[in-house]
Amino acid sequence: MYGTTPQSRVPAEVLARVGAFGGLGAFALGPAGSPADRIGAGAVPALGALWHVGAGVVVPAVRRQRW
Repeated sequence: MYGTTPQSRVPAEVLARVGAFGGLGAFALGPAGSPADRIGAGAVPALGALWHVGAGVVVPAVRRQRW
């Protein structure tokens, strides 16, 4: 779903930038291992919720930015 959603929702002129941010997150956080191993299985949903709230704050600010 991540592959098709940006293609249908993100303007073509910034699509590569969106993919780059996604790849950066995957490669930067991948070597850290499973979050459940590091912080405990109970904290993973809370961390995910915070991550989504943070993205909801950051994404509109980035969209207003003129590159």
